[in-house]
Amino acid sequence: MALIAASHGLIVGVHGLFGPATYTIFIAAIVLCAYFWGYGPSLVATGLASLDLVYTFLRPYHTFELESENVMFLLAFLAVALVTSTLQARRRWAEEQLRRAHDELEQRVRERTEELARSHRDILEIAEREQQRIGRDLHDGLGQELTGIAMLSTALAEQVDGSPLAADAEQVAELVHETIRHTRELARGLCPVNLEDDGLAVALELLCGRIGRLPEMECRFEQVGDSDLPLGEAVATHLYRIAQEAVSNAIRHGRARRIEVRLENAGPALTLTIRDDGVGFSPAAASSGMGLRLMHYRAKMCRGSLSVSSAPGGGTVVECVLGTNGVLTS
Repeated sequence: MALIAASHGLIVGVHGLFGPATYTIFIAAIVLCAYFWGYGPSLVATGLASLDLVYTFLRPYHTFELESENVMFLLAFLAVALVTSTLQARRRWAEEQLRRAHDELEQRVRERTEELARSHRDILEIAEREQQRIGRDLHDGLGQELTGIAMLSTALAEQVDGSPLAADAEQVAELVHETIRHTRELARGLCPVNLEDDGLAVALELLCGRIGRLPEMECRFEQVGDSDLPLGEAVATHLYRIAQEAVSNAIRHGRARRIEVRLENAGPALTLTIRDDGVGFSPAAASSGMGLRLMHYRAKMCRGSLSVSSAPGGGTVVECVLGTNGVLTS
């Protein structure tokens, strides 16, 4: 109604300059009604514009009668108004359908992404639990049996001391002890973090100790802040795997000779930093690597963030930051 009234005033103002062409202002008002409010309001606007046109602008003025030469003009006006308003209304309907379909597609994509994230998380957790089970079986099952065999081998070596079999018995005992050591290292690699016995800090220190025994390699661990970290087993394991992957990448790809692993629990945040003096790389070029993707995913599982800064020839720094301590046990 307001658009038709405004169109009426505008036509009155410019009719003397443009003549019958000014009636297209009514058409524009009808199209706007169709675009913003739909087909129904545009029909109402068409009716009001037609009545105003007949009563005000077509002879005889101020009456709803029409001269014969104006009947065709009115019919043409109605045809143009109805066609344009119908097309505009259909366009509006199509845009609404497209927007609705786009919103539904976005919702489905979000649901699918969340479903895939849950599936990845479940697979990762199942794999970690299975590794921990195998590690415990190696430590408690095979390890104990090997310990028994070692005791028997040692006793046998003592019994045959002085005989030609003594050297063979001692060698068997040494091999069994070496197998026990390898079994324990394998078990610790599968189940690296034991919160009851040592915790994440000790696991990282042992990791650095093993790496530091490699030729021409220095790997140092440093802990800053409170040693009593409020970590759950899943979070601690994810952090350990992030450090393990970063150290492995520094050795294999970065050709590093010095690696620093730092665990800082200061204030509301927990920060794990792995720094090396390797050849570095371009993070953009390596962003699609499985190792980096897995580290980012593990950080996300811990409700934290992971950043990797590196440059060719400048070494690499991997930093994982977890938020407040209140979420570390989840």
